[in-house]
Amino acid sequence: MKLSIAFVVAVAAPAAGAQVALPTDFITPPSQPNGDYFGGDLDLDGGVLAVGARNDSALVPSAGSASVFERSPGGGWVFAARLDPPSPSNLGFFGSVVAVSGDQVLVASHRDDTVGLDEGAVFVFERQTDGTWPLVQTLLPPDSALTTEFGRAMDATGDRLVIAAQTANYQVSPNLTYLYARQGDGTWAQEHTIVEGRNDVLGVEFSGDGGLLAASWADIDFLSSTETVFVYKREPGGNWTHFSDMTIAAFSPTNDDFGRGLAFLPEAGEQRLFIGAPGYGKGTVFVYRIEPNGQMTQLDTFTGLGSNRFGYEIVATPDRVYVGDPAPELQQVAKGQVYIVERTGPTNWAEALQLAYTPVDPGDGAGFGRSLALDGSELLVGRAGVGPVQATAPGAVARFADVRLLHREIEISVSDGGTQELFLAHGADLGGRPYLVLGTLSGTAPGLPLPGAIHLPLNPDAYTDLTLAGAGPLTGAIGILKLNGRADVTLTLPPASDPALVGLVAHHASVVLGLNQTLAAVGGPAPLTLVP
Repeated sequence: MKLSIAFVVAVAAPAAGAQVALPTDFITPPSQPNGDYFGGDLDLDGGVLAVGARNDSALVPSAGSASVFERSPGGGWVFAARLDPPSPSNLGFFGSVVAVSGDQVLVASHRDDTVGLDEGAVFVFERQTDGTWPLVQTLLPPDSALTTEFGRAMDATGDRLVIAAQTANYQVSPNLTYLYARQGDGTWAQEHTIVEGRNDVLGVEFSGDGGLLAASWADIDFLSSTETVFVYKREPGGNWTHFSDMTIAAFSPTNDDFGRGLAFLPEAGEQRLFIGAPGYGKGTVFVYRIEPNGQMTQLDTFTGLGSNRFGYEIVATPDRVYVGDPAPELQQVAKGQVYIVERTGPTNWAEALQLAYTPVDPGDGAGFGRSLALDGSELLVGRAGVGPVQATAPGAVARFADVRLLHREIEISVSDGGTQELFLAHGADLGGRPYLVLGTLSGTAPGLPLPGAIHLPLNPDAYTDLTLAGAGPLTGAIGILKLNGRADVTLTLPPASDPALVGLVAHHASVVLGLNQTLAAVGGPAPLTLVP
């Protein structure tokens, strides 16, 4: 109680700041060298997270590896297994693409030499009852004479899997994309092949129900590049037919990367398709409506200001879109960012917030935003490090514990003072509703169950009572959400505060009230550690 009161007394008026949020914490493997490219790709499904490290050279140079993490009872991620290629290939890039489907993790090694030089392979690992993750299946290129780099792009959803390969005969033979279905015994069997006359694969993405597939390809010669996104539809018998396609007028004659980022969003019986073109100007995301007859209509575009590769990766939800903007791989001083773009109308979107890796050294954030995964309200962002092969820093996955309550600094010096900004982002559905921000100095687990099956991730204490009464230290902690569901709250600790505060960890959570003062939503917790 005394520490709670000291904390309240030490907090002064807030200072304004930029709308840039920072990670809650970071996910890394138990050991990792510089240049492993950990976080270059990641995927999650349920309580399983897979992270690729394609440049890991523990076995042979850039043979690659992947790490598996499992969700802990407390909500974090615990390292479960390291996955290695069974026959490491020099520059095999095992972990360049990863996918999770239930209890299986699929890892692409697009330059694996098992069949032939750079032919590629995809390896399937499965969780056993004893918690181990052994290799259970190897998928090899069905047409190795025609293709190379099998596994250059890959996606899985439910019992469906797509693997794309490059053509072995540049500008002569078409590329091949392979569709697989999981069988009753858990193995994957090929069910269809898509033949497409383009010579460079950019990306593949299933719709959430697995009924549509977007595949982006580029026609490249020595002077120009034309990129097209094709949409295929799965027929009842397992075949995939051409449903629609889209090509844009080139901004850059050499490479717009139209289709590098892809994301589906179902809406009102139709599908929205977000297509990222990180080479189109400063990077652009195009929004299309795919109607039941296959017609594609452009609805909107948005561009990141001052960006480097805006649109490289995309995750879409009904009220917001997360857009990765990693720094160009050869620019070691540039930092990557993630943009949160919120819906402003039935067909319109606008930038709302930015996420950064660190506020200190821009070079530390190089590659941040190259990979994204969203699990409920938790966002994971890969930060692969600097450079393509000669990376000079270890990679990491930044974790934003709850995108409904984002924050800046997670530490404040008691002697130097400082601020923590909290950004409430509950979405337009809760716009105009009352909110309050509560705090605790007693941890987050087990927390407090609230009416309406809502869980408050705070252990109540005297500090909670103070914030509940509006007498706590937070400025703007009680109010009305803007129409877009946003609000800002600030905590400021002045210099030379009470040394007894050192070591305290405060957590804050947002609570939004619905109609008739019922509880509508909770965001957080957002941590804050007080250091010397």
